[in-house]
Amino acid sequence: YIDWIREGIMPNACERFNIGYSYDRKRIVIPERKWDGSEHDYIGISGRTTVPNYEMFDIPKYFKLSDTYPKGLNIYGLNENYKSIQEAGYAVVLESQKSVLKRYSRKDETCVAIGNCELTDTQVKILISLNVEVCICLDEGIDINHIRKECEKFYHIRSVSYMYDRWYLLETGSKDSPADKPNKVYNFMFKHRTIYDEKEHNEYMNYLKESKGDY
Repeated sequence: YIDWIREGIMPNACERFNIGYSYDRKRIVIPERKWDGSEHDYIGISGRTTVPNYEMFDIPKYFKLSDTYPKGLNIYGLNENYKSIQEAGYAVVLESQKSVLKRYSRKDETCVAIGNCELTDTQVKILISLNVEVCICLDEGIDINHIRKECEKFYHIRSVSYMYDRWYLLETGSKDSPADKPNKVYNFMFKHRTIYDEKEHNEYMNYLKESKGDY
């Protein structure tokens, strides 16, 4: 799809992740491989609309093309990027499938996506099983304490860190992911990622006390 190429998703990434396009339904077809399955072991398929202003026509942005699609039981991109993640010693956890494809197009095979801004229990267990550093990298606008909440799920179990835009490199209100930016920006943010250590843990605990545990 030409607009994805303009956004930086290269044909080789589409080929590796088996991305297709439905001319009839005007949707990009995104199959999802099982994280620990074979090359041809899929758990489901979703379609992303390419219709401009789709909200005005009550067209859903994403449409599942299979009834049983346990996204919370899987991690997108781990099947394809598993070897590189093991070699690098870390996995960067993004929200969207597109972000994984953009990073792959820039020759970075260390990213995966959870399809949300919150990890399920199963996704946490999968990431722990990799025995690598887990770097949480959520979209712009996500509250710092929500990010810390996700890091807590790995604290004292695996090395965990997070990427947070302290330099205003992402446009405010854009909901961009660091993965949407060129390598120069992304690599800078990754290099200066925050290690989730005891200090960070205490910051989050203090936040919970101040908010009386409502978060």
